[in-house]
Amino acid sequence: MIQAFINKPEKYKESVESVITLISSDSEKMKKAAKDLKDLVEEVKSL
Repeated sequence: MIQAFINKPEKYKESVESVITLISSDSEKMKKAAKDLKDLVEEVKSL
């Protein structure tokens, strides 16, 4: 879906995959995943 967008963050797919990989029962990994996802959303909103 994002591939069809004219403006998109660099390495969007890799960023999403990284967030998904971090999701686990480890609270520190979950905090990192949440922060990374929030940062990605903010980047998309700024476009």
